[in-house]
Amino acid sequence: MRERWPRLMREIAEELGDDAALKLVARYGGQEITVPRLHPRTLEAELGPEIAALMVDLHGGGQVYVPNFGAKLAEERKRFV
Repeated sequence: MRERWPRLMREIAEELGDDAALKLVARYGGQEITVPRLHPRTLEAELGPEIAALMVDLHGGGQVYVPNFGAKLAEERKRFV
């Protein structure tokens, strides 16, 4: 199923699991976010320290568009509940 996911989601899922990728999209889907180089306090508070640290490793100091998975997100979530 992951092969149909956008690249950012696949990167997160490969490192931290599908649930982490879905959490990122549930919070930031459809938005461009700035990922700090250090101390991602907001990301840590909203996504947890592991996801925040990986986002810094992958995209720290830049901006990244988090895809809006829309209806597909609800379908994918059902698999994990």
